[in-house]
Amino acid sequence: MNIIWLLPPPAGSKRTSSMRSRSFMPHSASVPGPRNPAHPLQPALPLSAGAPLLIVPSAARADPEQLLELLAAQRVSRLTLVPSLLRAMLAVAPNLERALPHMRWWTVSGEALPCELARSFLHAAPNATLLNLYGT
Repeated sequence: MNIIWLLPPPAGSKRTSSMRSRSFMPHSASVPGPRNPAHPLQPALPLSAGAPLLIVPSAARADPEQLLELLAAQRVSRLTLVPSLLRAMLAVAPNLERALPHMRWWTVSGEALPCELARSFLHAAPNATLLNLYGT
């Protein structure tokens, strides 16, 4: 069973965000099926559960301050991103919990997650859940 399916389903006012480029095709996407977290349809899964999906513009993906403002304004509660972007967000907002009070589920993928970054995240957002899907 994949860890993505262990999360409570997004519903109601829960908002999910997709940080993927529309042209991104991960290597493991060659293994078909919606239980694969890297499956091309994975960003659409929240929509199938009735949750709104925010497609983050490329300008916001390149600017951590703009990204934080957008995620806060849209009250996003789930986010998937690469660890290097998480590090950049922590540099801008050392208290992520205050900056993004609705964000509860963080998923990192696409790069290795250093232990020190995971510790920094847990200090910055102690009530959030951090999932590391790198290497799955």
